[in-house]
Amino acid sequence: TDRRCGSGPIEGRNGLVNARNSSRLVMLLNPDRADGMKNLANSIVVPGGGGANLLLIVASGILALTIQYPMLPFESSDWTLFLSKWWKVIDEHGFLALTQNFSDYNPPYLYLLAMMNFLFPDMSGLTAIKAISIFFNFIMAIFVYLLVNLKYPAGYDSPSPHPSPAILAAVTVLFIPTVLINGAFWGQCDSIYTAFLIAFLYFLLSGRTTLAFVAYGFAFSFKLQAIFLAPFILWIIAAKRIRYIYLFICPIVYFLSIIPAWMLGRPIDELLLIYYNQSQNHSEYFVPNIANIYSWISDYENMFFLIKVGIIFTVCLVIIIAFLLHKKNISLDDEMLIFLAGFSVILIPYILPKMHERYWFSAEIISIVLVFYIPKYSWIPISLQFISAVPYIHFLFGSLIIPLHWLTTVPLLILFFLVRHLGLSIKRQ
Repeated sequence: TDRRCGSGPIEGRNGLVNARNSSRLVMLLNPDRADGMKNLANSIVVPGGGGANLLLIVASGILALTIQYPMLPFESSDWTLFLSKWWKVIDEHGFLALTQNFSDYNPPYLYLLAMMNFLFPDMSGLTAIKAISIFFNFIMAIFVYLLVNLKYPAGYDSPSPHPSPAILAAVTVLFIPTVLINGAFWGQCDSIYTAFLIAFLYFLLSGRTTLAFVAYGFAFSFKLQAIFLAPFILWIIAAKRIRYIYLFICPIVYFLSIIPAWMLGRPIDELLLIYYNQSQNHSEYFVPNIANIYSWISDYENMFFLIKVGIIFTVCLVIIIAFLLHKKNISLDDEMLIFLAGFSVILIPYILPKMHERYWFSAEIISIVLVFYIPKYSWIPISLQFISAVPYIHFLFGSLIIPLHWLTTVPLLILFFLVRHLGLSIKRQ
């Protein structure tokens, strides 16, 4: 600090300010410091004195809605080919539409559509569908706040002029490009199951394991893509962090979620096989539009064989990691839990076949939480945004600005550093 401000002693108010700024800069540029995110938060001063958290919450919420409002009229091919037809059935039959097999989505999402149609009959289907996703963007941000707040406790109504790291994490989630585009522009609902996955992690780290698995059950009930976090669950069971008995909560929640549709008259076997039928649809797609290891494969004649090999490879790799965690008797603190969760949701879309461009979504959110627990990985969320943006643009606008197989090196690099971190952690313990 003395060298930055002069060779002599620091004198006067300007010298003191320069010394503080220089010291703060050094701390911010050192990602290995455990208090790096707290330093980042303290480097931000909201004009007007105290109450920075509340001011930032209100301003960010208004700004996020303002940005997303002009996106609402956009109609994607998913809306034209699928969602608009689903909405038409619900608009004609109301809740009785749930007795029909008009959608390949699980009933909980259709309940939300029917509820929006009932509560807001004059709202267009396109706006209603996007409003649901935008609402869950905020739910997702709330649980990100709660999860990061476990590491950096600070009340949202704190009189401090500096926003807390937890508030910064939540605000970041609201404004990353894929969150803005996924719901308000595209009309997809990945924020719903991801919000429940973040809730699962929050309840798990706060010691409420039963609630955690209820949240995971809801995530799985909304989207099959909740299985991207399933390896993490296996790993923490193998490491004796939780008991396997909690797994039984998930099918119970799933079954409860389909009961209303069943009671209305939809066959129970049809409801129980929704995800299986989903997995059989679009079987002609091997690598729909995502930068994973299968982007390099053009042997479509042996596609079904390669899909089976890919699934077997994924299962074997997950089991090997579980075996290592069990054998080495690894102690899992909160930091390690967040790391393993992030590793799981990044690894699975990369090595599993038949993935879509949106399947990095939960990884993008959990990687932001990871940064606040392990600041040296601040480059990972940025990299994930990049490898998601290219397929998003390709799907929505038909323009492929970079060949997908070129992009596969980016998640491979991410996984290299994560595997290295895991190996060093195992060796250290």
